[in-house]
Amino acid sequence: GIEREYEQPHSLVYVGMTWREIEPEKGVYDWDGLEEKYQFDFWSQRGKKFNLRIVLDNPTDDPTHMDIPDWLYDELDAEGDPGTWYETDEIGHGFSPNYSHPLLIEYHEKLIEEFAARYDNDPRIAYIQLGSLGHWGEWHNWPEEKTGAFPKLDVSDQYVRHYLDNFSNKLLGMRKPFPIASENNLGLFNDMFG
Repeated sequence: GIEREYEQPHSLVYVGMTWREIEPEKGVYDWDGLEEKYQFDFWSQRGKKFNLRIVLDNPTDDPTHMDIPDWLYDELDAEGDPGTWYETDEIGHGFSPNYSHPLLIEYHEKLIEEFAARYDNDPRIAYIQLGSLGHWGEWHNWPEEKTGAFPKLDVSDQYVRHYLDNFSNKLLGMRKPFPIASENNLGLFNDMFG
């Protein structure tokens, strides 16, 4: 934990949580463990609000790591074409799921239902970032020739719809101005602003 006050004034705390952390066993969601890991009580007691994002692919220096649960990978693999293992000089190593896989889309919808059931009415949460797709949940798979193609709009819109259908009380934001974001008046955020 943090032993002293954080020096930079701020009102928000970002939490990027992986599906692997959230649902280590199929149908078992570790929200309490995640809130402890990301120090929800510590920050809430200091009046800070949370900005949450779910990540399915967080590149690291470990070529064997994966950010979706093992049970999910095994089910995707049994159906064929689970995704792309990658090792790159540009972004690091990891596993990029096949976002077009019907089973991944189906399970993602259930994940977001549970995510919203937990946090849509939680006063500690200020924003929900639409992560889910791409490296770091940033809605890109660059470099695609090494890490797998990013899905077309007919697929990526399904992931957005999962958030739109389940969150009614939180402000939703997307990192890139996809048409569905504009059509639904979603917020726009990007770590490259400024």
